[in-house]
Amino acid sequence: MIQFNSNTLLTFVFLLTSLACHQLIAHPLTSEKKNDIILDFAKSIYSEPKIQKLTSSTILTVIDFSVKPIHRRLWVIDIENEEILFHTLVANGVSSSHFSNKPHSHESSIGVFLTGRTYYGRHGLSLELNGIDGKFNNNAKRRHLVVHKAKYATRKFIHIHHTLGRSWGCFAIAPRVSHDIIDTIKNGTILIAYYPNKEWLNHSPYISPSTPRLSEYPLD
Repeated sequence: MIQFNSNTLLTFVFLLTSLACHQLIAHPLTSEKKNDIILDFAKSIYSEPKIQKLTSSTILTVIDFSVKPIHRRLWVIDIENEEILFHTLVANGVSSSHFSNKPHSHESSIGVFLTGRTYYGRHGLSLELNGIDGKFNNNAKRRHLVVHKAKYATRKFIHIHHTLGRSWGCFAIAPRVSHDIIDTIKNGTILIAYYPNKEWLNHSPYISPSTPRLSEYPLD
């Protein structure tokens, strides 16, 4: 039978407590670092002269599809005040590693978008997206790619299914934040859907060699 004296027990309790604290703070610290990278990325994109000509709004949205769906990977940023207004989950189309500009593909498109008007459709309040990044997303309107709410883009859905659901290409967000986010980013703000696609990174007119590569800073 193993016997423990008081000093041994105190050391054991201290080690367990330290381990628990480390596990609790590890993810927030990683997320905070990722937020800094996202902010740098957003400022870099916003400073591009071609972006400046497209919008007078300092609100910019970043979706990082290199992040796993179980993590929050949509950021709405106030560039002027360097503030993250929203950071939430977002679901994409039928594939998490392949993106398309083709009609009926049911895959999301990457690249730079300009937000349009809002309307009420089958998913309630929705936001039109105009693809302005050439062959990477210029069929967005034709494909009816929009931002809309969905119950499959929630923590509850992840808890049950261990991942988010899939849209038919649209950017789907949780119902509880959808109205606030759509109202914030509607009518001519920039939205960037990022993925480390070399062709896009090398040929998009809105991405420069100095633009941070988000996939180099994974959450996990």
